[in-house]
Amino acid sequence: MLLHFTKYQGAGNDFVIIDNSDAELSLEQIIAVTPQLCDRKFGIGADGLMVLQPQSFKEASFEMIYRNADGSDAGMCGNGARCIAHFASNRGYGEQFEFHVHEVIYSAQVQREQNLVDIHFPIKADIKKRKEDSFPEFYQTYTGTDHIVLPLSDVSELNKSDLFDQSRKMRYTEAINPKGTNVNYYVNTSGNGIRLETYERGVEDFTLACGTGAIAAAITFAELNVPDTLENTITVHCAGGDLLVHYEKENQHYSSIILSGPAVEVFHGQTEVNLL
Repeated sequence: MLLHFTKYQGAGNDFVIIDNSDAELSLEQIIAVTPQLCDRKFGIGADGLMVLQPQSFKEASFEMIYRNADGSDAGMCGNGARCIAHFASNRGYGEQFEFHVHEVIYSAQVQREQNLVDIHFPIKADIKKRKEDSFPEFYQTYTGTDHIVLPLSDVSELNKSDLFDQSRKMRYTEAINPKGTNVNYYVNTSGNGIRLETYERGVEDFTLACGTGAIAAAITFAELNVPDTLENTITVHCAGGDLLVHYEKENQHYSSIILSGPAVEVFHGQTEVNLL
């Protein structure tokens, strides 16, 4: 099958995006073609596949289907959401609309010419302090998908090669999360700014950025370091670019969460895929 696609990146987190009103792929076919498209040696190359599915909820303009590079279900993807929102805006959906992921409705505000997108998360997140086995103490939260967060004291500790083995073990430890988890490390750089590295489940490596990971790290940092009287916006410095996380805190829950950052079309084209 000849498949038309667009390649996007959001702070270095990159995605292949297809419009399923054109492709008409079943979910089984989407899962099957994802590893082909995301392969960086033999395919287009990406952290995951985003599919714009025509409207299935009357409250939303479209459904966002996201699969990790290995074809597994990623849950919500913050950077991918910003990219597919920009893609949708380019295809006539306007600059403000709602879409849904696993029946949860998110809203997007797109500044198309500036390549900037805000995604509003309709979640209430809390943070749980945990200790498992011989691993360092960590914090667990859910920001549309599963995350654990480990604060570090110095930027020199954010060495991905040093952290890889620990991250992989924690990602697969059932006592932490039977489904597996994303693993985040952050260091406070200055004021309300943090530097972040994320090992992503399904990619099975560190990525240049992770939107839901940025939210998880930002609210963990806020929980541990930011008095309620300070400005409730955290700047998250990722290897691929900066993201902003806005939040409100009420009764130990974090809500009114907005993820802001770049969404850039890299190129578009067509490719042959083998459908099962």
